[in-house]
Amino acid sequence: MPILLVIIIVIIIITLWISGMNKAKVPQRKYTKPVIKKPDYASESLPAGLGMRPEFDSREMEQRLEKALDPGLLERLKERVLKEHPEMGLVEYEWKLLELKRYFAMNAILRQVPMFSESVDQIWHEMLMFTREYQLFCDSFLSTMIHHAPHSQPQPMKGERAWFDWNYGHLFELTPFSNEIWGRFYAFPLEPERMEQFRRLNEEELVERLFNRRAAEQFPDIKTAIYALIEQAKSQVDAAFESSQGQDRYANTQSMNFMGNAAGAMFFYSMLDPMGFQGNMQPLLPYETGSRQDGSGCSAGGSACGSDSNDTTDNGGDNSGGSSDGGGNSGCSSSNCGSGCSGGGSSCGGSSGD
Repeated sequence: MPILLVIIIVIIIITLWISGMNKAKVPQRKYTKPVIKKPDYASESLPAGLGMRPEFDSREMEQRLEKALDPGLLERLKERVLKEHPEMGLVEYEWKLLELKRYFAMNAILRQVPMFSESVDQIWHEMLMFTREYQLFCDSFLSTMIHHAPHSQPQPMKGERAWFDWNYGHLFELTPFSNEIWGRFYAFPLEPERMEQFRRLNEEELVERLFNRRAAEQFPDIKTAIYALIEQAKSQVDAAFESSQGQDRYANTQSMNFMGNAAGAMFFYSMLDPMGFQGNMQPLLPYETGSRQDGSGCSAGGSACGSDSNDTTDNGGDNSGGSSDGGGNSGCSSSNCGSGCSGGGSSCGGSSGD
């Protein structure tokens, strides 16, 4: 072997040996999990009632909901939740109980309401343990059961999350903690099928497909809220369609009369620029719905599992409407970030808990 080659090999071996020695001397930094700061729930006061937007006359529904919630049940529920979930303080519990009440109100209005909050679902789980009292609450509030059905695997439901956001934004005033509890709002565009329904279908057809028809027939206040939402949606989707056709009604986005309401802007950007939806929506969002994460470090809840809030024996299980759920009376567990369990506004039948 040529002596030059031997020298090169020796130099390489010495270099590798020195490099290994230096690496051994460098202390390895331990990975530390980032600490997620919990929101200060005590820094704000709870809104009056459900905190619904003023354009909805919600007094009857709010009164019916509060009357249906027996004070004894609420006290026992609070004790059970705080015992089973000691990480949840009393003030935090009150804020999340408010969101559960809002969720029940949405079940009164919509045909299908997936659950997108793990922490709200935890309170619902504990409420279901009081089986008789829970059934009495449902009977008193809606004359029917609001079901919760467990399921092992959550399903992607970006379209349903967008529909949830649109309705939530029109029904309720956002609180400083809405984003932490539900995950980031307005992360997904509305589905084309859903928008097309509002352009093509009449009010009665929309009520049948997307809203809680049974509750609308029984409670005039719920019917009024449903038709107000339909009127808003039709107005917004028509304006977005005109802009997409090059007409000038809302060509200048700064002059759009619903741009101050982020929920109203969803139709516009879902139709005109679905790929750039998040970038377009971000400047319009109230600070409560910014890019912050929720209390458990989850981002926007685009996964959940679906449940039909109308009894499938009533209309053949029709679950049209651009939803991406699994249909039926399925639900899911809330063990995964951004997943949830389904609720059903007017499902019938008994539920004895999970």
